Formats: sequence, C-alpha cells, structure tokens
Amino acid sequence: MIIRLEANGQPCLDDDGSSFEEKASLLDIALPEQSYHPEQPINPVLRNIDTGYATSISTDSDTQSIAATSQTIHPTITSSSTRRRLPLFTRPFSRPRYTGPILGELSIEDSPSSKAKRTKLLALSWSELSKSRKLVATWFILTLALCVLVALVVWSAVRQSIRRVLFQNMSSEWSLESMNIYNQPVEMFGCPNQPNQRGSNFLFFVPYGKQAAHTFAIEGGGAVGQVTLTSSPDPTAEEIAYDIVVTGSASGISFNTPPAGQVTDSSTTFIVATPATPMSMSPPPPFASGMPPPPPHSFTPPPPGFSPMPSPPLGSPMPLPPLGSQSQPMPCLRYDVTMYIPRTLKTLSLNISTPTQITFSPQGHIELDSLIINLSSLHPRTRIEASESLHATNMELSINGGIVHGSLSIGDSSTVTSIFGQIMLNVIPDSSTPDLTHPGTAKLNTTTQRGQVTVMYLRNQAYRKRKIESYHNFRTPIGFGRFDYSSSSFAGQLYSNTSHYNVSNAAFEGLTPTKLDGQDGWTTAWGNKTGDDRIYITSGMGQVLLP
Repeated sequence: MIIRLEANGQPCLDDDGSSFEEKASLLDIALPEQSYHPEQPINPVLRNIDTGYATSISTDSDTQSIAATSQTIHPTITSSSTRRRLPLFTRPFSRPRYTGPILGELSIEDSPSSKAKRTKLLALSWSELSKSRKLVATWFILTLALCVLVALVVWSAVRQSIRRVLFQNMSSEWSLESMNIYNQPVEMFGCPNQPNQRGSNFLFFVPYGKQAAHTFAIEGGGAVGQVTLTSSPDPTAEEIAYDIVVTGSASGISFNTPPAGQVTDSSTTFIVATPATPMSMSPPPPFASGMPPPPPHSFTPPPPGFSPMPSPPLGSPMPLPPLGSQSQPMPCLRYDVTMYIPRTLKTLSLNISTPTQITFSPQGHIELDSLIINLSSLHPRTRIEASESLHATNMELSINGGIVHGSLSIGDSSTVTSIFGQIMLNVIPDSSTPDLTHPGTAKLNTTTQRGQVTVMYLRNQAYRKRKIESYHNFRTPIGFGRFDYSSSSFAGQLYSNTSHYNVSNAAFEGLTPTKLDGQDGWTTAWGNKTGDDRIYITSGMGQVLLP
C-alpha cells in the first residue's frame, strides 16, 4: 500500500489489495488543516508506517523522498494494474465510511461524482424542464389543491349537519334563556327600530320610610322597559339607588320623587309617569266563545277535542302592539331601570302598568321581609324572571298576561298569580331561616284562570326539610297544570276535588300512591300517611308526580 500526493495536494492511497484492517487504520487519520496547503507544492511523507498508523506528515522540498520511502516500505509492490487511488484525508462531512468487518469492503458515500450529480439536479430550473414534466408538475399541484378544497367543503357540510341534528334532538325544555348567565330576555322588545340608540341617563337616590318600606310605580302605559333588582354595593346604604336609561323621547316621561327633607311617613313612593295612552290591547274573554261560566264548586267537563292552550316558546319573537292611534302615533319610548336595594330595607312594592320585564341579578343578594310585584299589563311579553338571589319571607307575584319564569326561593308564604298568562317555576324552600331545629312550613300558592302552570318542587339537601304546604288553584276547569314533587321528599297527603289528574310515582315503577277515597277529599297519600306535607289542587286537569 502506497500513499501518493495528488495534483491538488490531497494525499491518496494506492490500493494494491492490502488487508481491510490496514486500509481502515489509514483512512481514519484526521490531520489538522494547517498540515498541508493545496495551493503550494507539497511533498507529504508518511512516517512510521510500520506501526499501523501515521503520526505526522511533513512537507519536504525533496520530491524524490516519496519514491524512496515507498520503495523502502513496500519493496514487493511492483504491479500498478490492481491499484486504486483512494482519498486518504477528507473533510468531516464527506469522510468515507466502511461497512465493518462483516462485509469486509470499503464504501465511499460521498464521491465527487455524486456531488456533481446533486449539484446539477439542484441547479435545474423550471425553464430547463421538458414540456411533459411541466404538465405533470402542474397537474399534480392542481389536483392537490382541488383535493384540499373538496375536503374543506365536505368538512363544513358535515359539521353543519351535525349541529343541525344536535339542535333538532335537543330537549324541548332547552332555551336560550337557560344559557344566559344573567337570565335576561333574549330580545329587547319595545324599540325594534332603535336598538342601538344612545339613551338619556338619570340617577336618583330615594330614602325609604320610617318602617323601612318603599314603593316603586310606573304609571301610564305608553312605554315599555325592563326593571332589574340587585343588592346595593354599599353595605351601609339607607337609600334606594335608581339608575335609569330612557331611550326615545325623554320628554314624554317624568319622575316624581319623595319631597326633600326628613322622612316622616312609614313608607316612601317613587313614581315614573309615562304617556297616558294605554297599549292598544283588550283583555281576552275569560272563557271560550259559547261557554258560560261554571257554577261554583262544580266540575264542567271540557268540550270534545279540547287541548290545553299552547304556550309560545320563550325565545320566540312577538311584535309589540302599537302605541297610540293611527292618527296620533306615539314615539318609541323605552326605559331600563336598575334598582340597588340596601340591606336595611324590609318591605318593597312594585306596581307597574306598562309592559315590563322584571329580572333579578344573579350576583346580587336581596333579603326582604315582604316583596309585592304587580304587573297589570296584558302584553304577552310581560315577564317576571325569578332568581334564587331573591329571598323574601312573604312574597306576592302577580301578572295579568305574560309569564312568571325561573327559579324561585319560597319563604313562609309565596303567592304567584297569573290571570291569562303562564307560570313556569322551579321552586325551592328558602333555607335561610334562623331556626335550624324547627325550620317551619314553606307555603306556596299558585293561581291561574285560563293559563298553564308548571311547577317543579326541589329541596336543598344541605338543610333540614321544611314542611310542604302547596295550593294550586284554577279558576276554570280547563286550566292545565303539571306539578312535579318527585325531588321534594314529599311525605303526606294530596287533596283534589277533581279526578282529572294523573297522580303517579316518578321514582319507582310499579308503585302507586295510596288511595284515600271518602276521607274528606283527601284522595292520595304517599310516603308516611301521617306525614305533615300537604298538597291542595282545586279544579283543572293535568299531572302530579310524587317521589
């Protein structure tokens, strides 16, 4: 084996069939770059070859020393036909690698010819490609883009179809109101043509009376709006703060506050006067055409084909009847009132004759001894949105039309009346009573004339159970009610003067409540027959679910 110097100054190995181990020991030699200079004539001399590796290479001006050294080390090498020249020293990234003792052959991975081929391939430009290759490349790119576009369209259609199926199969009790953290109505009725109009702001601070009582009234009928009740942020406040925004013609509304000075009356009153033109609506007849009122304490069977009055969905849009007359139309007038209730207020009354929606902030905490809300408008969008943030020992909620909806915390006495509207409530006994040993009786009274009543009675399992005393009254025999007491732990008796109710058990199939025929109107018992819970149902028809 002989080491020779190429013309560019790179030492090479003449392969004459030497052993694999000798080749590997020589090819693994890595010299520093300053050991040779290709731009100058270099005569490298390999020394100590007989030890199996090269220790140094030095440059010598005597060019004949190479041949002499070669003849001295390898005197038996005479044939050049079997010799191959292999680069002895290469850069780290192009160092030749061998396969190992298993194959026993050298493998040059990065030869100058392969470098040239790669450089030539990389140097090819679009203009140098043939026409057929250009067409193939163009077809491939267009096909790939079309596949991506089709995939996006299919995914969009599938996602819309999945959403449509989910919404169609969703429970009918689901509504947008249940997804709203503030339990506010969806639409802002009253001024559909001016929903983004900036209104006029008013701020009032009204003291309450000597008996910690206050009354808020909205009179007239020529405006619509919303009233929100929340707790005062000032724990020491002794005044009710009113933040009012009027949209539309602010000149058509006036505010009558209590006289300034020391309060001498037991209660104070704050009146908001709106235009006197009432809503152009007449109350619906109390009974269907041709049906005389039934005699007292008697049951009149419903006409053939009768079905309970359908109720519109809570989120369905309903146009507001026009204000005024065609000759003298009234401008749109809307109010938004926020009442901040102080902790020291005990009695609060709201008397509103305009179409209004009453809401309670879920982040507030209102505690009252007595609360009375009376909405006399017959507008179908009149609404009371109850909330568990309200706690009143005695409560009266009354509407002529519209709906009472939400979660209601009932105290010692809670009365809900809807003449021509609906009642849809989840009720739960108030557990804030100070007497934990004997929490007392939670009384609930619902009354309707021709509307529907849906009540689900719940219980707070963290506190002792309060006695149940519920009255569900229908002023006509065609009233429809659904009363679910399956989660109330009811144990007692049910009174009903009509047999048009399906009384069933909701928890265990095959078990039915005990019949108490002929015992002074007490028709059904469930749980402990001698329990203290009582349910009274007068007239109407529907369903009662017991635990």
